[in-house]
Amino acid sequence: METRRRELTLNGLFWRYLLTTGALVVGLCLAAVYLAHLLAALGVVLPAGTGEWNLSATSSALQAQETFDAEAIPFFYQYALAEEGAILETNMTDQEQEWVRQVLAGDTARHGFPYTKYYHTVPLSEGRACLLQYDYAMHYASPALQARLPDFQLTSLVLLLALILLAALWRTRHYAKVLTQDAQAVTLACQGVAQRDLNTSFPQTAQVKELQAALSALDTLRQELAASLREQWAGEQQRAELLAALAHDLKTPLTVIGGNAELLAEDALPAPQTDCVQAILRGTRTAEDYVAKLQTITASGVLPHPQTVSLAQLAQDWQDLGRDLATPKGLLFSWQSQPDPLPDLSLSADRTALLRAAENLLSNGVRYTPPGQSLCCGVRLEEGNLFFWVQDSGPGFSPQALAKAGKTFYTEAAARPQGGHLGLGLYSAAQTAQAHGGGITLQNTDAGGCAVLWLPLSS
Repeated sequence: METRRRELTLNGLFWRYLLTTGALVVGLCLAAVYLAHLLAALGVVLPAGTGEWNLSATSSALQAQETFDAEAIPFFYQYALAEEGAILETNMTDQEQEWVRQVLAGDTARHGFPYTKYYHTVPLSEGRACLLQYDYAMHYASPALQARLPDFQLTSLVLLLALILLAALWRTRHYAKVLTQDAQAVTLACQGVAQRDLNTSFPQTAQVKELQAALSALDTLRQELAASLREQWAGEQQRAELLAALAHDLKTPLTVIGGNAELLAEDALPAPQTDCVQAILRGTRTAEDYVAKLQTITASGVLPHPQTVSLAQLAQDWQDLGRDLATPKGLLFSWQSQPDPLPDLSLSADRTALLRAAENLLSNGVRYTPPGQSLCCGVRLEEGNLFFWVQDSGPGFSPQALAKAGKTFYTEAAARPQGGHLGLGLYSAAQTAQAHGGGITLQNTDAGGCAVLWLPLSS
């Protein structure tokens, strides 16, 4: 990873944002105050207290007049000439005149928006009075500017608020950019791990200490995961090579067994021995199919393609397999086919895998059937599906077995006490059935346990 830049904590980043933004706001406010004082000193605007400061001089000028002349009143005042509560002359608006009437009536409430209006009464001759209205706001020094331009103080406040908002947005954008860049660095690191790009270091670093810690943790995870995958791959390669060697070596004893069985088959043996020899030959051929499939998988990692399998031949293979497994244990084997004979149909399926699935079901049935008892199996066609079932004479399945059987390595020695298991075999059979669009179900009958493998004929 590249050299780290100076890191900040999230707490430090937050306080830096507050301090820099606050300093900008204070600076803008001080600049606004200084500018206002400068404009007042240059005579461009009048100080906010001009109205109060000129009351005495304006009152004296009005009282010195023989006849009331409004021209003597500065422009920063509004006036109203009143006599006995009635307004005789004014330059005020209707609302302001209403406020003057309330003041003349003795009302002391505050009036005016956005500036509070204040009133000063100047007694005149003949019982008249002039009310001067003023406020504490900065006005332009020129009456022409005051009449034509927007209110100086309000305009200044709006501009100041706009500048403060822009300054806050600028600082927010700056620190948000820092966080965004750091977040993007973490996101890119996560994406690299998700895409399994584990041999390339992360190209970016983070300025925020906490996010840099997250990046460092992700980089450690990347390295550990890469090392783990390398070890796993090496182990997989070693296991694949070992399986390939064992599969190759298994061919020799199978050839010996098959060859000797073929020699025995050529002799004139009694019927029971002939059946045994044929069972040995069928078992040898099945084992050779397993070995060939194992060699294909270990060599290429690709499962064999489905084949076109005759339904009648598949059922015959299952029947022979069941008889071969049941006879050595002294079980009474029976086979049922519905309908009988089966129709001339074909399936696109992995024949070897289906034989293995049936063998697992049959092996479990043989294992849990006491010697001399019945092992029944068969096939039936129903609603477009092919069902292969195995009925044993054992103790049946417990509720736990009915719920969990078919999961990897699940066993139920207590309910099926014959020393066997309902583990990898049923799981393998279930996986094979699911790969062909079907499944496996377990049920209890009056005779014992019954396992059913079903496949859609459309497969």
